[in-house]
Amino acid sequence: MAAPAPEPQEKVNLSWKERLTLIDTLNRLPLSQFLVIETALAVPADVLPGLDAPQGQRSAALMRWLEGSSGPGNLGPLLDVLNEIGIQVFGRSASQMKRNDTATRTLKVKLEGDFNELDREQLKKLLMAFQELAQDFNVEMNRVSPGSIDIELKGTASSLRRIKELIDSHEFDSIAGLAGLGTGDIISITKVIGLDLGEADLRRADLIRADLAMANLRGALLIGANLIEANLRGADLREANLYGANLRGADLRRVNLHRADLSEAILVGADLIGTNLREANLREATLSGADLREADFSGANVEKAFFANSSGLTPDTKLNLLLRGAIFQDFPGPDVRSYGLRS
Repeated sequence: MAAPAPEPQEKVNLSWKERLTLIDTLNRLPLSQFLVIETALAVPADVLPGLDAPQGQRSAALMRWLEGSSGPGNLGPLLDVLNEIGIQVFGRSASQMKRNDTATRTLKVKLEGDFNELDREQLKKLLMAFQELAQDFNVEMNRVSPGSIDIELKGTASSLRRIKELIDSHEFDSIAGLAGLGTGDIISITKVIGLDLGEADLRRADLIRADLAMANLRGALLIGANLIEANLRGADLREANLYGANLRGADLRRVNLHRADLSEAILVGADLIGTNLREANLREATLSGADLREADFSGANVEKAFFANSSGLTPDTKLNLLLRGAIFQDFPGPDVRSYGLRS
């Protein structure tokens, strides 16, 4: 008789890229570790091909069982077992992924139109429109301010991300009618104020070209995160951990990175105009080609930080950074004579 399937767990949603990463991880496991996982998950004997079958076939069969009706119904248990034996596929366990995805966050949206204020029925319909966008009927309308309508929505990070993405792509226009507001009423959505992701665990997250403008990411874990060409303009990243993160070409204008850890981060070609880097850790970070106009490096650790063709630094600022251990391609060492000073 087949062993009973594990108790159902809250589903962990993986992108297709994450699924590919997971299957590749399984395919590379030594047989001994694969058997440990098989035993820990109580996989029925008739689910997987024999030990002489290619590992890829066994991995695919395991994932099909995990997500099927005869198994747990999702991949969460597998991620938790992998984490338990020291293999964090995405830098975090399934429980951490679920906790981050289901934690309550806020999203602020500003609407402009020809209306003065909305009545209770219209607000109810507007909330339904946002819930429809999020595909989540637990989203709440937390606060509404008069004038142009400032709405604060409350829900899970995944639901609010979906709302933000759809608003940014103008999908909201087709749903506004649910609130009894035609296109003549809602003229435009002028501002989507960033998500509240304070202290979120986003280690090794794939955030290429993500729109995180104005987001609250204070204290967030972004170790090894892929933020290539991400829009972080005006975001709060105070005390965030971005060790080894890839921020190539990212928009970091006016971002608050006070006391953030950017050691070994890649900031090639990033826009850091007016960025607050006070007391940040930039040890061994790469800032080649970055725009550093008005950036504040006061108290920052720039030891072995690499600057090449970076723009916007005054001669005094460059000298100061050199003397604090920064490396410039055009100045291999802090030769003060090159600045007309006397030793």
